[in-house]
Amino acid sequence: VAAEGAAVRVTVRCRPPESPSKPIFKIACENAAQDKVTLRIEATAGTEVSGPRMFRCNKFCGPESVQEDVFEAAAPIVAGTMEGINGTIFCYGITGSGKTHSMFGPPEDTGRDPNSPA
Repeated sequence: VAAEGAAVRVTVRCRPPESPSKPIFKIACENAAQDKVTLRIEATAGTEVSGPRMFRCNKFCGPESVQEDVFEAAAPIVAGTMEGINGTIFCYGITGSGKTHSMFGPPEDTGRDPNSPA
């Protein structure tokens, strides 16, 4: 996990489950002190994953998060590029994990790309 101003920063965004009554994973934010977040991800019954997994990141946007939460994480990178500093924002994940939603969003809550300078 990188500190503020470091070369690489990681923001994790988890989209809401497709079926709110049957989530595939339980996600708990166990530590969120000083820009270092520890996530505990545990599979629910019927999912073939053994044991909980722990991950660290700089920022976590849970299923209840809105596009503004993602903008806050990306803002320093966008501002830096406007000053001539190289920066990259990319979404990574399996099909259906919410990459397109984070980048473009629905018309009523547009994503990062439509709201960033060209």
